[in-house]
This record gives sequence, C-alpha cells and structure tokens, in this order.
Amino acid sequence: MSKSKVTIKPSSLPMASPLGFIILLGLLLDRLAAPGWAWGVLGTVAVLLAIVFLQQRVYGVERDVPGFGDATEEIDLPAKG
Repeated sequence: MSKSKVTIKPSSLPMASPLGFIILLGLLLDRLAAPGWAWGVLGTVAVLLAIVFLQQRVYGVERDVPGFGDATEEIDLPAKG
C-alpha cells in the first residue's frame, strides 16, 4: 500500500492547474515555429502534468494550515534525518 501525500486544503492555498503553463508553452512554440517533434514533447509533458495534477487531487490527503480554514490542528511533519 502506498503512502498518501499530504497537501494543503484549497481553502488555505488553491492548487494551481498546469493548464496555464501548457498554454504558455504552446504559444511560445507557435511563435518560434517549432518543428513537429517539439509539439510532441509538449504534448507528452502536458499529459504527464495532467496525470500528476489529477492524482494529487484524487489521492492526496488534504489538511488545513494552522491558523487558516476551520481547523487549527497541528500538521505532523516527518522528522528529518
């Protein structure tokens, strides 16, 4: 069983979608008249970013930051070392 990643609740810090970054890169490639292989690389990176984004939204454990949102519980961070 894999360990869940702890993320900050959207009420404290909204998660940024990779959509804006992908559109920006697409406009840059269009402006530079990039070859077809560059568009293929952009498409691959876009799909990977979308998969990671959706995986974090579905399987991530959301917790409030102390001082924000409804709960004021402490976040348990793993010990360094």
